[in-house]
Amino acid sequence: MVNLAGNFLTTLPFIPLTGVPQEILLEGNQFDCRCKLPWIINDSNEKGDNQRFYDEPKCATPENVKDFPLMKGLRFVDQTFC
Repeated sequence: MVNLAGNFLTTLPFIPLTGVPQEILLEGNQFDCRCKLPWIINDSNEKGDNQRFYDEPKCATPENVKDFPLMKGLRFVDQTFC
């Protein structure tokens, strides 16, 4: 597990599936959900959840997805703008 909660993160670099922690804590960060994190969507399971993020990180921007759970906000922005 890697705890990145509350670190003022707005984005994340690509994190490959192999050789990485199975759980990443991201709560309390202000993620920019404007087309910068598409790898998280591609890394999700058949239900549309990213199984490595267990703590419900949230989007901070853009305004129309502010406070959305990260996966929901990313999907909305991806389908609408990206």
